[in-house]
Parts: sequence; structure tokens; C-alpha cells
Amino acid sequence: MATDKSGWPEGDEPKNEDRRVRSTPEPLNIDPADIDPALGTLAWTRFATILDAQKSSGQEGALLVVDLDQSSRSIVTMTDENRNEILPLLADALRRAIRSSDLVAHLDACRFAVLLRGAAQETAGTIAERIHESVANTVFLMSEGIAALSVDVGGAFFGPDRSIDGEILQVAIANLHTAQHSAVRTELG
Repeated sequence: MATDKSGWPEGDEPKNEDRRVRSTPEPLNIDPADIDPALGTLAWTRFATILDAQKSSGQEGALLVVDLDQSSRSIVTMTDENRNEILPLLADALRRAIRSSDLVAHLDACRFAVLLRGAAQETAGTIAERIHESVANTVFLMSEGIAALSVDVGGAFFGPDRSIDGEILQVAIANLHTAQHSAVRTELG
């Protein structure tokens, strides 16, 4: 995959399209009380409210669900202490991989939700790949030593031209399960 000078994959935007003319998501008013102080992620209740507002407004976007893959899960499930050490580092790796207008929330265990506000399908795929690379390139230093982690990503798109059967979170989780049980690390649909 070709990368630019900063190391990120090239080709985020379709050729011949000026991204400056596309509409951008409205800025959000996030209260400090909406942020999980331990992880630096958005509280799930606020995240879900924003997700519902995005879907009902007819804007396009994507919801990604990110979870540790099977090889990483054994490291984290050894003890709850390990999970508490890794979660803030994993949340930070996710925040570094997304755009400034995107949001991250902790779902449960080592699973996070990422809302890609206004993201086209190509952009969501690129960001999912950045998430994989960000986690793989992060040094997770635990009390027992260094842990190498990787993730699987499932996602679902929404927008005016897309109808989703069922709740978008359930669709994204189902796509995550598909990715976890196949050779593909990402399943977006």
C-alpha cells in the first residue's frame, strides 16, 4: 500500500473530487462530563445519542466496532488488571487513527465503537485500515512486559441512500463476528 510522507495510506479521497466542497459534519458540543476520565473516550449514552441524531438527520456515515482479535484476547483475559492497563492505551491508539470529527466510545470488555461522521465508504475502509495499523504499531507496556496486540473491525454504513435491517450497532457487531471468524480482519457492510 502506498503511503504519504507521514506514513499514512494514500488515496483517502476519490480521484478528481475536491474534498473541500463536500459538506462536513457540524461541530459537536461535548461537555467534559461526557468523557470517560479513565479512557478519554465519549460516554456510551452520549455516543448513542449522537449516533441516533446522525442517522435520523439523513447524513451518511459509518459505525465501526473494534475488538481485540483472538491472538490478543488471551493476553488481556489473563487478569482483569491486564485489561485495565491496556484499555487506555487501546483507546489512545484508536483516537490517533481517526479524524478529528469522529468519535470513540467504550462498549464493553476490550470492545470500542467508532462513529465516522460523514464518512463515505472508501474513507471508512481507509480509517479501518489505519485503526489496524495504529494498534499494531503501538507498544503496549504491561506490568508483565510488552504485549503485541491486533484488532478486528466490523462496521455498518448509514445514510440517505442506505437502508439498514435492524439496529445499526447490531449490524456492526454481526459484521465484527464475521471478521473474527474469517481470514479478513475487517468486515464493513
